Amino acid sequence: MCDGVRFAQAITFDRWVAAMAMQQQQQQQQPQRGGALAYITPRLKQAYEVLTPVTGMSFTFAFYSNHGDHYYLGLDRLEFLDEDLRVLDVLSLAEVTAVPYSVRDLAGSTPSLAHDPRIPPAVFLPSHAAAAAASGPQTHLSAWLSPLPRSMLPAERDVCVQRLQPPPSSALSSSVSSSVPRKAVLPADNTFFVFFHFPVRVAAIRMWNYSKTPTRGVKEFSLTVDGHTVFMG
Repeated sequence: MCDGVRFAQAITFDRWVAAMAMQQQQQQQQPQRGGALAYITPRLKQAYEVLTPVTGMSFTFAFYSNHGDHYYLGLDRLEFLDEDLRVLDVLSLAEVTAVPYSVRDLAGSTPSLAHDPRIPPAVFLPSHAAAAAASGPQTHLSAWLSPLPRSMLPAERDVCVQRLQPPPSSALSSSVSSSVPRKAVLPADNTFFVFFHFPVRVAAIRMWNYSKTPTRGVKEFSLTVDGHTVFMG
């Protein structure tokens, strides 16, 4: 949200195939204009294949850049939609974390951030839906804000690396261990993980960018599902 204008991006995995086929068919049926064939948009060439709908357990967002801020990156909200376009209750179905986790990782140098509410699960809080629909500025108690890895001090980076190796008793341990090496190294880019307890079918994902400070919003990112890239842009 910037100056009262809301913006959200939707990543769709279902129904778009039929829509693209219908559009291409309509273009091919257009009459010739001035003796020349009507222009047909060429098929997009991409280095990944999208399954429709996407089914998996491990959804990993890699955020490569923001809109100009040198220190932080964040999101206001994330929504996962099923085949009937109903919003999934992600917090009851999955474990949510990120690396770096949030501005709480900076508590060593800034103690006031130790209990900052802008943590990864906050983007899925149901209470945020009402705030997202409001026309006024959001409170950002339900948002995620994280430091950029390149802006962190060595001690702060060590805190992030420790989060990559949860205790063996954790439900997240087996999922994380398959995603990162045992001797973990802090990724170069902010990484956001959603580990479902069982395979889920997702038709679309909706994203609301960080609106309190728009320059901290996500600009370029990719999404992988169980290790397969399904979106990059």
